[in-house]
Amino acid sequence: MTYQEYTQLLSQLPEDLRKEYGFNEPFDYSPYKCIHTDEYDYYPELNCCIINDIPIVWESGHPWVTPENPEILKGFKKFIKPRLKEHIQTIYVNPNNTITCCNYNNLKRNFQMMQKHGNTSFVNINGSKIWYNPNDINLPNEPETIKLARCLLWAYKHESIGLAPDKKEPVEDWTCVEFIGDKNNEKRN
Repeated sequence: MTYQEYTQLLSQLPEDLRKEYGFNEPFDYSPYKCIHTDEYDYYPELNCCIINDIPIVWESGHPWVTPENPEILKGFKKFIKPRLKEHIQTIYVNPNNTITCCNYNNLKRNFQMMQKHGNTSFVNINGSKIWYNPNDINLPNEPETIKLARCLLWAYKHESIGLAPDKKEPVEDWTCVEFIGDKNNEKRN
């Protein structure tokens, strides 16, 4: 799904669902200095690197963290790799009865685990099943649910990946904190 398709789908959702799930406009990078390469866009002022439309943000005060370092760029790519896969998409039910979408990689084990916990697949999106527990959530009617799930999956894929770097550890061992929506903008502004 492209950004245009996403915004078109998002506009079809009822306003209460758009508000409840906090869909936000993508962060505007245009005012900031960008170093373009063939593999990524690097925004030094924001401590941000964009690979395949997925922003990676790390804490300030770490001048040694830069995608110009081949090892660090290689590590960054490991963080975004799961986001680029179109594997099984699952739905979690949050305590406030909203749903959250994410990707799973180990299909067989997760199928068994979800079925064991009474979860049921309820829609198919591009051939991928989405799971939820019917005892835990009252979902909107099916057409709205499918639109909502597709929007959530697209938004999840393009959310920033936040890193807490540690010079003593290889990049793939750094702590990863997922920013969601406005938290991302607050960090940068």
